Amino acid sequence: MALLQHIGKDTLGKIVDWKTPADPLNDTFENLITLLDSKFLQGENLFALRVQLFNENQLPGQTIQEYFAYMTQLIGKCKFTSKEENGVLAIPRGLASNELRQFLMLPTNDITTIDKLQSLAMSYEQSCNASKEVIKGKNTTNIPMQFHKVETTSKCTRCGTVHKPRNCPAFGTKKI
Repeated sequence: MALLQHIGKDTLGKIVDWKTPADPLNDTFENLITLLDSKFLQGENLFALRVQLFNENQLPGQTIQEYFAYMTQLIGKCKFTSKEENGVLAIPRGLASNELRQFLMLPTNDITTIDKLQSLAMSYEQSCNASKEVIKGKNTTNIPMQFHKVETTSKCTRCGTVHKPRNCPAFGTKKI
């Protein structure tokens, strides 16, 4: 009775229509909730979720851990009979790093489960970060190459003196 007082006139009218000829006032709370759930809750489109899973890509700035967490949730929503197989196929496809994808696909790596795939990806990412730190720590100074323009001096055919090109005092004068 309390539920029927709080749901509003429109929903109450729909319940009465759905329950006709039975009286909704005599029904239990659980039965009314089940009725409302069946009419208002939509089931998820599994096909669309599965297409989304196989087309999902790692976002720029998204860490490996965040990507795996998101993909694992999406795999759970897809209700596969064999989650591991489909997850192991879908997750590497969407990785942003081609190098990481190549590393994970090496035949020596055991990627039979999502957990093994994630631990390999995490260790690869940690190794890359450590490698960058090692390179950052080296004290290498890059000295840019400098090219000096060599200006030659020679004996001028106009004035007969030795000077740099275009510094001739006779430049622009007429010969007699």
